[in-house]
Order: sequence, then structure tokens, then C-alpha cells
Amino acid sequence: MIEYSQEYAVDYVNYRFAYCRFRELEHLSELDDAYAAGFLPASGEPFPEPLLFYQARSVRVDLRNFSFNKKRRYHQRQLDETGVEFDVMSKAEFRSEAALMEELRGEALEWVKARYPHSYLPPARLEFILERPFLTHVARARHGAHTLGYALICRGTHSVHYWFALYRPQVSSSLSAGKWLMGRFLQWAATQELSYAYLGTLYGSKSAYKIQGINGCSYFNGRGWSTDFSTLQLD
Repeated sequence: MIEYSQEYAVDYVNYRFAYCRFRELEHLSELDDAYAAGFLPASGEPFPEPLLFYQARSVRVDLRNFSFNKKRRYHQRQLDETGVEFDVMSKAEFRSEAALMEELRGEALEWVKARYPHSYLPPARLEFILERPFLTHVARARHGAHTLGYALICRGTHSVHYWFALYRPQVSSSLSAGKWLMGRFLQWAATQELSYAYLGTLYGSKSAYKIQGINGCSYFNGRGWSTDFSTLQLD
């Protein structure tokens, strides 16, 4: 692996901060170590080398100590009880389903655009992500044949990363589909004999749902993993 630092003009859409540390993996066997050191896959434009990762304030869940508090369990059950199902497919299996690939590349991108109008996930970025060798699985939340959302997942030997989520903006007027989808992913991950689940960056109030009501969380503070969230401004 190779590590280096670089300064940028701040560009949050493309995951660039004023000063950023990068790690270039040489082999996929280094994936777990990269996540454990606070690195996440880079996918901003211009598109980087295939195995380039950037260091950030990321959040992870120790799956050996994972559980929901009472309020979060109640939220999960509200959608569970409507009959929503959560299926996880290998990337190869998913790509063989032409109708699902068409939906992911078409309607699902419109769901994202409705939430993030500033090109959070344009088609070219989605294609770049789908080609990454460490993207191993795709999860689908569905009600019968009706898709509610997708999650793009990177699975290593001992850890798993919930990389991107695409879901319908209005599944329910009172329930957050994105919050449920991440919660359901964690429930699945806890059954897979893995140590950690990584949930992406933890900046600002819009990412607070990644830790709310979830036991076992910590965040990378630049030196290591901390469970002290009291100094973070997430409100």
C-alpha cells in the first residue's frame, strides 16, 4: 500500500476536504486494514485509481456489541410489520438481473436526485462504483415486487461497508426509509460472522441517524476509534 497527503479546495460533493490523507491499496486483502485505519473508498470526479481510499471521520459498529435501543427497535418494526423484505445478492447475481440493473440505473438515480439535487450520484459515478472490485453485494428492500431501495455493499474478510443507499423518498409520510434500510443492513451484517460494519462519514446533522439508537458505535477521530460523541456537532 502507498499513503500520501494532499491539499484541496473544499469540495464536499466529490469528498475532498481542505487536507486529506489517501491510501492506495495494492491488493484487495488490504481492504479490512484500510477501513480499520479510517479510510473509505474514493469515488469523486475526476475518478481516481481503482483502489484509492481517503481518510475521514467515519463511523463503524462493533457487530459483537451491536443492538438497537427501544426507540430505534420500534422504528425498525414499523416498516418490518408492513411486510418489507430485505434481500442481499452478490454483485454478479444482481448484474445478471436485467430488470433490476435497469431500475438501479434509471429510477433509483431519480430517487437520489430528489434528495440530493447537486449531482450526489450522477450516472457516471454509479457506473464507476459498480465496477469497483471491492463492491461485492447489492441489497434490495422490497414490498412484493415493488422496490423500496437498494444498498451497495463492500464485504471484506472481517468487515463490511454500507457504501451507497438509493431509496424512494416517500415510502411513508412518518417513517425514514433510509434509516430503516441502514438498520436492516446492520441486522443482516450481525448474522454474517463479521467484526465491524462501516457506515461512511459522520459530519453534521444529516449523518446523525447513523449512530442514533445504535449500540456499539465509534468514530475515527484521526488517531483511532472513539466512543465519545459528546464533542461532535451533530445536532
